[in-house]
Amino acid sequence: MSAIRALESRNRLSQDLFFLTTKERRYAAFTEIQRPRVEIIESLQKMMERVLGGFIKLNKIPPRRVIFFQDGVSEGEYNTVATAELKAIQGKFMLINACA
Repeated sequence: MSAIRALESRNRLSQDLFFLTTKERRYAAFTEIQRPRVEIIESLQKMMERVLGGFIKLNKIPPRRVIFFQDGVSEGEYNTVATAELKAIQGKFMLINACA
């Protein structure tokens, strides 16, 4: 489905940008289409798996920290979204630490 069709059907676009290296400026960007009125990034676990794998491949170590911004979340949904998305991010880090 194209981005234009997603907008016409009121689906939501999730766009995420990740900094991949510690010294150079290399980025990974992901765009996903998800159901309308869903504020949680549904594919965050998949994105984190891809970006953490890419970071480790390039740098030979996992990142020391992740700074994550989420925009467009209503006040009423903020805690629910934050809890779910942090759980997805932390889950991927725990998986990396278990494999190390």
